[in-house]
Amino acid sequence: MFIMASIIQMMVENDPYATMREEEILEKLKRAREHCEEGKCREMDQVVSVLREKYGLHSDYCGGC
Repeated sequence: MFIMASIIQMMVENDPYATMREEEILEKLKRAREHCEEGKCREMDQVVSVLREKYGLHSDYCGGC
């Protein structure tokens, strides 16, 4: 019973759509700033560029336009 309760708790804690209190939002922003200061972040454009190259998606791809 304890294992199931802890699994459910982990699912609730990791739910990206769960409503957060103001304190939780501020804590996440604080951690994000700390990670960025430590160099643990990348610019979105760089990440998208790597993914496009990895999966053969080109910026001129129009998806059947």
